Amino acid sequence: MHHLSQLNFYITDRCDLACDHCITFNNFAWGQHRNPHDVVGELTAWAHTLIVDEICVLGGEATLNPWLSQWVTVITELWPQSRRRITTNGRHLDRCDPAWFEQGWDLEVAAHSMEDFERARAWALATWPNCVITEGHLSITADLTVLTVTVQHRVVMEITLSIRFMPWPWQHESATLKWDQLRDPQVQRRFCEVADCSYMVGARLYRCPIQAVLPKISHTVQTAWQQLAAEDHGVDVDQDVAAWFDQLPHAQSQCGLCAWQDHSAVAVTQGRKFPIRVVEHRGINT
Repeated sequence: MHHLSQLNFYITDRCDLACDHCITFNNFAWGQHRNPHDVVGELTAWAHTLIVDEICVLGGEATLNPWLSQWVTVITELWPQSRRRITTNGRHLDRCDPAWFEQGWDLEVAAHSMEDFERARAWALATWPNCVITEGHLSITADLTVLTVTVQHRVVMEITLSIRFMPWPWQHESATLKWDQLRDPQVQRRFCEVADCSYMVGARLYRCPIQAVLPKISHTVQTAWQQLAAEDHGVDVDQDVAAWFDQLPHAQSQCGLCAWQDHSAVAVTQGRKFPIRVVEHRGINT
């Protein structure tokens, strides 16, 4: 058995937002929803291979996936001892079954506007009339308001005004860095916000969401990504998983993806955005 602190099930490439700095490029309108029953045999094999502390179901926007309920059922059955959560922008919370939370699931809502933030708060109060909501602040680049929703002494929901899809700055040797400006793999490993995460796409395991996505959109966006798309470092359960885990403590070779400099491909796609509107990030935390 191999141990992971966090495993993210990437169940859809579709989103109803168009954040310019989405690290999984969902604003390209290229992807699809995934059905767990297409890979349930492989997932069962993974359950006999992986011990996972925390499992997140995300996308894209996870609540848009028409098989979300099936994902919840399959993951609950295969990893009953793991902490399990759904990460969402909070715009379709009516698609979440309150029974899931009785099975140990919780919600992480990354609200991308004040309107979405307040809507998520109202949904929590309507779903759990006796819940306790406490307000705190998370300091990363600024003070972010975080609401924690507790039901019978268990946290079932956290609502944050999100900066996840804005350019993410770090301080390194007094210089401000962004995720798409890092060059040194060791520096990237130290500062990457997903360095300790792992991604399951279908039934294939990846260390980096960018690496997981690029092979799948190479048919849509060519030029700078053709070579990167060929460098698929993920593994399936029948490959040498032990060797993959042996490399985890070291700087990821995939970190070089963040160093590609041809942003013209990104600019070209801005007119092809899938979502109904573009989110205005500035000012949501004021």
